[in-house]
Amino acid sequence: SAFNDCKDIIEDLMNELTTSPENLAASVKKLKDENREIKYKLSLAKEEILSVKLASLPKDGENVLIFENDVDQNASRKIINSLMNSHKGICGIFSESENGYSFIAGSKGVNCADFAAVLRKDYKAKCGGSPEMIQGTVSAKPEDLRAAADLFLKHVK
Repeated sequence: SAFNDCKDIIEDLMNELTTSPENLAASVKKLKDENREIKYKLSLAKEEILSVKLASLPKDGENVLIFENDVDQNASRKIINSLMNSHKGICGIFSESENGYSFIAGSKGVNCADFAAVLRKDYKAKCGGSPEMIQGTVSAKPEDLRAAADLFLKHVK
């Protein structure tokens, strides 16, 4: 019966969390809070590692495309905004996903919406945004995306 199924689930949870029925909800809340805190600390650590990598980038490059695993979207936006202040071309962070890369790219020097059109046409990217910043997904090799950004920049100059 449904009641027995629920009873079994509660007993399994009590055993797994080594707690009593009256403390079960509090134990689950504590785990959720701990998980949230760990995710936050991991996000900060990843952002710090990426910042160190960014500090080693040449300052004279126009396009800066970074390929990383599992980059937080908020961290990506902050980094792109920072890169856009020091580089005139396309600045992008490409984070590996199931079918290629999810990405955020921006520029103060060229129209990113036009670059999105190139990515859609040449690589069947699913992306869009504004002239200053785009986001989306694309399935292509890093070297092909770098070449596309370089070619795009040459054509818009």
